[in-house]
Amino acid sequence: MSIKLASRSFSTKLSEIGPRKHDIAKSNTGTAKCFSVRPFGYAYPIGLNTQRVFGNVAANTTGGTQITVGSDSSPTQNAVHKFDSSGVFTSTNSFTCEYFLVAGGGGGGFQIAGGGGAGGILYRNDYPISAGANNYITVGGGGAQNARGGNTTIEVNGSPSVLVHGGGRGGIGTSDGDPGQPGGCGGGSSRKRSAPTAGAGGQSVNPMPAPTYSLFFGNSGGRGSDTGNPDNNGQGGGGGGVGSTGGNATATTGGAGGTGLTFSYDETSTLYGGGGGGGVWVGTATAGAGGSGIGGAGGPGSSPGGNATANRGSGGGGGGYGDSTAGSGSGGYAVIRYFSIDETAFNIFIN
Repeated sequence: MSIKLASRSFSTKLSEIGPRKHDIAKSNTGTAKCFSVRPFGYAYPIGLNTQRVFGNVAANTTGGTQITVGSDSSPTQNAVHKFDSSGVFTSTNSFTCEYFLVAGGGGGGFQIAGGGGAGGILYRNDYPISAGANNYITVGGGGAQNARGGNTTIEVNGSPSVLVHGGGRGGIGTSDGDPGQPGGCGGGSSRKRSAPTAGAGGQSVNPMPAPTYSLFFGNSGGRGSDTGNPDNNGQGGGGGGVGSTGGNATATTGGAGGTGLTFSYDETSTLYGGGGGGGVWVGTATAGAGGSGIGGAGGPGSSPGGNATANRGSGGGGGGYGDSTAGSGSGGYAVIRYFSIDETAFNIFIN
């Protein structure tokens, strides 16, 4: 009889099994998932019982909020660790995982100003986890008025490994032609004020070189306008979103925040990464909308710029004029996902 597992063959004769033929077992600890046992001259395996042996990787991991998805008798079950705030991911096993990292959104600028850019989003599908290593996950916070969003990072035993930039702040309307700040998504620029023209929207920046990541999402901010409002010196541009660039302002509208995107790496479909809308002078223009409803709306002047939706990595709305206060960006988010059930062996029993 020949027992085949993957590319290896184990040969034995029934006469050699003797009195222990009912409890002999052979195991394959490789990655094979198919086998055959067939005596010469027989079309199908006979006299064979099998048992699949699984190891539960999820039982040996900690960090964040852990959920499992799928049947615990299947090797395709996923484990998901969700981080709304900073934490440490550890495992006693070595394996590869997916990460999904959302950086914090930037704050809007003050007074007829640009909206904040969304935090950048970084994804990888084969990130290595080493047994016993401390994987420190820092979730970037949202930026306050005139402030950039925080970076979301992974450090392994204290050494930097992965970084995605927070969103750039919006341009500040009390500075002449203030540009949007660069970031994961760039902030929108402010009105031109006394400059010849409004500044440019902030650029999107990804510091991770290929192929150390699988996907990056980020876009630039929009430009403020050169005309509009009683002083004829412009309105604020929209912050960039992960789905599109921030909108440019016109004489009668603030720039809209760039759109977000929907992801489901934590097994729930959720929008992330909307840009903040640009602020305007009260009564002279329509403030820019927040990107995808999760970025903060621009300030219409009669009220402050809007705050972004929590833990979506979105930008805050730029301040208007009347009430010049800007909105805050929202904090980021992180997910670690991996196959939690590891098929480690087939046990074969010959009857």
